[in-house]
Amino acid sequence: MKIFLNNIVCSSVLFRLSLVACYFLLSACGFHLRGPVVLPEQMLKTHVIGVSEAEPLYQEIRFALDAAGGTLVKREAASAILKISSARFNRRVLSVGSSGLASEYELNFLLKFSLQEAMHDSSLQDEQLVLVPTQKVSISRAYSFDSSNVLGKSAEEDLLREEILQVAVKQMVRQLRSSLYSSSLTDSSITAKP
Repeated sequence: MKIFLNNIVCSSVLFRLSLVACYFLLSACGFHLRGPVVLPEQMLKTHVIGVSEAEPLYQEIRFALDAAGGTLVKREAASAILKISSARFNRRVLSVGSSGLASEYELNFLLKFSLQEAMHDSSLQDEQLVLVPTQKVSISRAYSFDSSNVLGKSAEEDLLREEILQVAVKQMVRQLRSSLYSSSLTDSSITAKP
């Protein structure tokens, strides 16, 4: 019994030491968890066009901007306009069972967007400065389908759609932030040259 307890204590100590070693190895290589996205100044007050306020995509954009310190506002108060040119789901059959019915589906979502500077002068509306040209985010998820459990699988697909929207919007915000940040670095390096 005493040998058994000593083995447990030794393995517990070894486990803790290995966790500490992993921590130091990961931190030494530069690995760190991604922190919250901080919006550039241009996007702190954003207006969205191309999607209605009642749609789940609009709500996800609102949540993502709120979490990053921004707000969705009316066009008159906006510093930037987020244009959603395309947002669509597509479902395709991945595999078919022996009965000839679909047993696995793939759910795809494609989001195309761009960001423009908000112009408050109505005569300049057609000459808006494009801050970020059209980009896209594509997300795919596969799920199994059981024809004897249609209601449960329908609820699973609805949950997948929600998760895909969340992931796509977060990716969109990161891409916009990255594009704005890199363009501001390029602009500052151009103006710094004599």
